[in-house]
Amino acid sequence: VRFALVKCAALVYQYDSEFATTLFDTLLKRDLCIISASKAFWLMNRNIEKYCPFLMEACKSPSQELAKEAAHLLCIIAIRTANQTALKFLCSKDWPNNIIDEICSVAIEAFENVTLRQIGQQILEYFIFNSDDNSLRLDGLFWNNCLDLHRDKDLILLVLKKQSNSDIIYSFVRFLKNQNVSEITEFAEVVYGLIQNTVKSYRLREIE
Repeated sequence: VRFALVKCAALVYQYDSEFATTLFDTLLKRDLCIISASKAFWLMNRNIEKYCPFLMEACKSPSQELAKEAAHLLCIIAIRTANQTALKFLCSKDWPNNIIDEICSVAIEAFENVTLRQIGQQILEYFIFNSDDNSLRLDGLFWNNCLDLHRDKDLILLVLKKQSNSDIIYSFVRFLKNQNVSEITEFAEVVYGLIQNTVKSYRLREIE
């Protein structure tokens, strides 16, 4: 019922924004799960600064689904509005892996927009530099056709050197197939090193 009321609030907003906002705020204060309702994000977009604290609180929820949804929405807001409070909150190495993966996935999507990619890259670089292992889900970076070998060389090298798991290696090699041969040669040494590391890791697993 409460989720349905959120949709009603969105419909009423254009006629009576004050009533619609009051209704939505009341529902949100009673249950943070309301952020997952249809049109909830649309309503929150009317006043980003006001609703960021609710999303931050939801990010810490013991419910994994709610926390993941909140992190997703908050990251969208942080990237679209360059909200420094939200960015600082999200860029923390204390998040569990599922939340970090969700934040990184939104940051990767930002690369599809020229005006948003800088903040998306800022988020990715934070987690790459602060990750204790190579388990970050960054392979999607090579699937959206938004990277340029020359322009994004430093980022690509950073990802390959710090996060060289099998998914990333596979995605990168696939990505290289569509690039100019002259540009690929710049990555020859890195690719060779990745292959060596992969073979070494495979042999170690066989020994174990």
